[in-house]
Amino acid sequence: MISSTVYNLKHKDGLNQRVQQVTFDSLNEIEFLKPAYNPDSFDAVCNLYEQFFIQKYDFICGWILIYTLIDDLFIPDNMFECDGMTFFDRLSCVNYHFKKNIKLKNNKLVFLNKETQQIFNYLKQNNKLHIVKGKRNKLTFLPVSKNFGYLSQYQNNYQLLVNSNFFVMLHFDCDSFFDSVSTPVGLMVKNGKIIAPNMYDRECLIVRDNKVTIETIRLSQLKIEIDGITYQDNVNCQLYQRGKNRRSKKGGFDIVVVNDRVLAFKKNGNCEIPESGFVIKIEKEISIKDYSVKYRGLEDVSFGLSVGNSTIVNGKVTDKFISPFYNMFSPIKKAFVPAVYPLNFKKDRAPRIVLGADKDNKAMLLWFEGAGKFGYDRNKDSSGASLKEVGEICQRLQMYNGINLDGGGSAQIIFNRQRQLMISDRNNNTFQQQERAVPTALVIK
Repeated sequence: MISSTVYNLKHKDGLNQRVQQVTFDSLNEIEFLKPAYNPDSFDAVCNLYEQFFIQKYDFICGWILIYTLIDDLFIPDNMFECDGMTFFDRLSCVNYHFKKNIKLKNNKLVFLNKETQQIFNYLKQNNKLHIVKGKRNKLTFLPVSKNFGYLSQYQNNYQLLVNSNFFVMLHFDCDSFFDSVSTPVGLMVKNGKIIAPNMYDRECLIVRDNKVTIETIRLSQLKIEIDGITYQDNVNCQLYQRGKNRRSKKGGFDIVVVNDRVLAFKKNGNCEIPESGFVIKIEKEISIKDYSVKYRGLEDVSFGLSVGNSTIVNGKVTDKFISPFYNMFSPIKKAFVPAVYPLNFKKDRAPRIVLGADKDNKAMLLWFEGAGKFGYDRNKDSSGASLKEVGEICQRLQMYNGINLDGGGSAQIIFNRQRQLMISDRNNNTFQQQERAVPTALVIK
């Protein structure tokens, strides 16, 4: 049985905090949902940059070229094989050539070859390429893949829907050719099947034998199967992730993986490592027919998820970052996804979503309603919570183990076909709620 309660709380400084608590018997009731692609999501990304991000952070942004592909876009065969790279993913291929062949000089775009310019013009003519401009004299690229969809499309199909994993959202998260907006990041396991692996050794919410724990599941622990061959770190390959390296070492043969797909090969190593994936280095060149990727090693896990930092572990409130995250205000050296994660654990407030269980392993979901991006009334509206405050409220509501899901503008719960709290993305003129598209969700029928 699922039930929901909304609490009207106060922070220590007197600001309001509304929290929706949803309880149900077991985390094993949860299924993963990948929302169907909605074409409006591309325009939503462009609007978010233009209406909010550029207005607030124009001092750290230059020209940002936002684009997505069209199914009938022609890409010449020679563009898929170049500089030792073999691309199997169209978006990665185009992104590689855009980064290589489009430059910003004297406040104008300069194209270094005709093929790239033709693709640029075709996307622009079809309203699939948009440029927003910050103050810096720099050109960055923001490819948008077709993983986005809206939870409201499914509100009649499930008792409960909630956004789930972090995903690539900002240009900081697209440092390599292989990263694109809407790519989900983090462990997803259901009934022993690994849907996506854990990244960056982040904490995971794990259910084994109906017991809920917080653990670290490392990519290096898993067996990775591609086209009938099983790879394991330091056995017959080397794995490379961001946080330790931005590129693989020279030599050998590199396989670029993001979630469940091989995106490219690279001869002689020195390959860019995706922020949302990893590189498998082997000694000799191979060819494959099946580009899908499977993972094994968690057959005893009935449910598993990794997103953000833990909030509470075995009844003790988490008071610092345990999982590694990238600081967007520091020089880019070894970037993590996501880029914009609160830097002050105790003070930075935002909308939050927490998934966990009480001491008896009964499941609990909490939505900390945050301030709207425009039109916030501190005397009436909910303020959002810092990560420290989230942990304290989790403890107060008797959560025993829990982790943060994707918060911010993504934070939303649809319970019995409606939202009881307000999402924070708002129109800057009307202040109306604007639902953010997401690539993954947790649902209960």
